[in-house]
Amino acid sequence: MTGTLTALGGLGMLVAGSTGDGDLPTWLLALGLPVGGVLLAGGISLLNRRRATWVLWGSVAAVAVLLLALLAATVTLDGDETIGLLFFVIAALVLPVVTASLSGQRVVQQWAAAGQQG
Repeated sequence: MTGTLTALGGLGMLVAGSTGDGDLPTWLLALGLPVGGVLLAGGISLLNRRRATWVLWGSVAAVAVLLLALLAATVTLDGDETIGLLFFVIAALVLPVVTASLSGQRVVQQWAAAGQQG
């Protein structure tokens, strides 16, 4: 779910940037497309009981992209646009933070490791 939404959001931002509406935060959010791909690949790998490393680091990358875009907005956009992006970032941070938290848990690591042994 996190990977799909991140990739779709990144694709939407890439399209928005390509149509001429591309400010710096939009282009930074377009980095969600490759990050979403990493999350999707990591999720598929984890479902096959391989390590959760890609999911964990993909989630961290998603958080970094969101925070970078917010930082860029504070420098390049006016107050109303920055506040709008702040609300978007707050809403969007929920999924990668939860995904990173869950994929980093010991029980997930043990479950994946047990699949590799069997």
